[in-house]
Amino acid sequence: MRRVLFGLCLLVGACGSSSSSVTLSIRQPADRTLLGTVARLVLRADRDGRTILQSTFSPHASSVSMSQVPYGTNTTFTLDGLSATGDSLAHGSTCPLDFEAGTASAALYLAPTHHFAPTAGAPVSGRAQQMAVTLASGDVLLAGGLEGTAAVARTQRFRRSTGTFEDAPQTPLSIARAGAEVSVLSVGTLLTGGIDSSGKPLDSAELYFAANGTFQPVVSQSLGARSQHRSNVLPGDRVLLTGGYGADHVAVATTAIVSVQSDGSSQATPGPPLTVARAAHASIVAIGTPVVIGGYDATGHALASIEALSIADDGDIGAFQLVSQLQFARAETTATLLADGSVLVVGGIGSDGAPRVDAEVYNPITESTRVYTLATPRSRHTATLLPDGRVLIVGGVGADGALVANNELFVVDVGFVSEQPLLAAREGHVALPLCDGSVLVTGGAPDAELYMPAP
Repeated sequence: MRRVLFGLCLLVGACGSSSSSVTLSIRQPADRTLLGTVARLVLRADRDGRTILQSTFSPHASSVSMSQVPYGTNTTFTLDGLSATGDSLAHGSTCPLDFEAGTASAALYLAPTHHFAPTAGAPVSGRAQQMAVTLASGDVLLAGGLEGTAAVARTQRFRRSTGTFEDAPQTPLSIARAGAEVSVLSVGTLLTGGIDSSGKPLDSAELYFAANGTFQPVVSQSLGARSQHRSNVLPGDRVLLTGGYGADHVAVATTAIVSVQSDGSSQATPGPPLTVARAAHASIVAIGTPVVIGGYDATGHALASIEALSIADDGDIGAFQLVSQLQFARAETTATLLADGSVLVVGGIGSDGAPRVDAEVYNPITESTRVYTLATPRSRHTATLLPDGRVLIVGGVGADGALVANNELFVVDVGFVSEQPLLAAREGHVALPLCDGSVLVTGGAPDAELYMPAP
C-alpha cells in the first residue's frame, strides 16, 4: 500500500434555520491501489462523543454528502474507508467545529491508517530543533530551530487545510533560538531557554501571546541560562523549569518558576533546587506531582535516579526529593503520561554511552518500574500519545549513530509493536498531534510527513 495523502475539502452550507447540508468533495491520488480493498466509505457526524448522523457511500464516490445536520457546537465529521469485513483502512476527520449557525467550512484529509504520508508541500526549511506552536485555527507555527548549525529567529506556518508550508515573516521570534522547551498555557505558548545562534544556552524566554499573535520576550535573571532542560505546566499558568546545561555547558541543579498572567505579562522566580544536577533528562506531571527522570549529571554520566517535587493542595511549592530509581540509567529519553497515571520512559543513552533498546513504565504509586523491549535502540526520538492511549515512537538516533526511520507503537499491558516506517529517517524533529487526530512529523529532514492513526 503506497503512502499517499488524500485531500478532501469540506463545504458546509446553510439548509434551513436549524440544520445544514454537508458536501465533501474527495481528492484521490493518481495511484488508486491504496483504496483497492476499500469496500465502502462511511461518513459520520459526531458531537460530544456521540454519533448524530451516519451515511454510507460507494468506495468509488467522487463526493459524499449529508443533509439535515442539526446545529451545535463541538461537531466533528469523519470519513472512514472500510474493508468488506469492517476493518478501517483509511480515515480522516475534521477538527471540532462550532456548527451553531450560518455557513462554515473546514478541511478534511483522508489517509491510510498506520502509515506516514508526505505533506502536500515541503517545509520552507527543514530545520532541526524547531518549536511548534498550535494556533486556534488548527494550523501550526514552527518557530526558530537550526539552519545548518546556527539558530534562527524565522518562523514558518503549516496550513492544515492545504497540507502546505509558508514563511511567516509577521511572527518572528524575539531572538534566534533552537531547542527551547515548549509549554502550552491558557493564554498562549511559552518557549524557554534553548541555544542562540552561537550555540550558547539562553537565559531568556518568550511567550506566543494568542490574543495578539506575537512573541513577547521574557527576560529575568531568575530563569538562568539553560539548554536541554525540561519544563512542566503547573496549576495557575505556572511553568516549572528544571536543570539543563548552564552557561558553562555543565549540568545544573537550579530550577525556575515562570508565572504568566492573563494579559500576557510574566514573572520568573527561583524554584527549589534538584537533589542532583541533571540535563537532557525527562520530566512529567504524574498524579499531580512533577517527576524528573534520569539525564546526565554534572560529570556527563547517565543517571537512573527519579525525584519528585511536593506541591501542597493550596499550590505552595515544597522541595524535590529522591523517590525511586530506574532499573537502567538513561539520558536523552522521553516520558509520556499513560491513562492510568503511570509514565512510559523510552530508550535514551545508557551508562555505556549507547542508545538503549528498552523502555520502562514507572508507577508513581508503587515507585517501581517494569521493563519492555524495543525493536530498535534509540535516543533523541519523539513519543506522542495517541487518542486511543497508544504511544507512537518516531525516529531518533540508533546504536550505530545513524538516524532511525523505524517506528514503534507502545500498547499498554502488551509492549511495543512495529509500525510503518518514516519516509525519511530523522532526529531533532517535532511529532505534533493535530486537532484532526493526525500527527505532523517535521524537522530533521527536508520534507514533512503526516501519520494517521487508526480511529
